[in-house]
Amino acid sequence: MDDKRSNVAKLESGGLKHTKQRLAILQILQKATQPLSAEQIYDMLRDQHTLISLSTVYRALDTMSDKEIVTKINIIQDDKALYEMNCGLHHHYLFCLGCNKIITIKHCPLEEYEKALKKETDYEIVGHKLSVYGYCPACKKALDK
Repeated sequence: MDDKRSNVAKLESGGLKHTKQRLAILQILQKATQPLSAEQIYDMLRDQHTLISLSTVYRALDTMSDKEIVTKINIIQDDKALYEMNCGLHHHYLFCLGCNKIITIKHCPLEEYEKALKKETDYEIVGHKLSVYGYCPACKKALDK
């Protein structure tokens, strides 16, 4: 199935209309190598000459996040959100405070901790988020100078 048909199917499965703007946003997210902010997506859409307002990008992303088509990642230190396609996999992120590079951490170090915490507290744990902040090798090298 090609990307456009795949994105149409994702929107329809979420009960959403497949508008030109939503499809363009999903196409950008599919090609992205790391999560993007609404502003970055808006700039890319403008570069493609797609007519859309920034507020429409935000609304579309929030709607698609609510329908679990995209994943919203809240960045605490910048008080902003980033978005990526929801690929159905659980992962965490490593953020560089120098250059804002983002690396996906595919292994979850909290799975065993969740089990122990559930046993200790009798909570029904339904999820967690983990973001790690630091400096990538290039930024660390620049800081050490």
